Amino acid sequence: MKYLAINIRDQIHVLNNSDELGSLIENKIPYKIIGRVCTEECNTKCHHFRAGTCPCKTMKDLDGKFIHVFTDN
Repeated sequence: MKYLAINIRDQIHVLNNSDELGSLIENKIPYKIIGRVCTEECNTKCHHFRAGTCPCKTMKDLDGKFIHVFTDN
């Protein structure tokens, strides 16, 4: 299952790309997909992150947990 970072009313939510995303579409809730969430055991202690070579952007989700998101920018 793929997890996506989604901006809903200026808050970052982590939702799966099937059931949860489908309910947003069905209920016509405006959202913007930020990118795919890295599901590896990857955090700010990650060697790639510390070396500046991590392709992910670090963000905080709605619960205040740090997540890594693959973005196009």
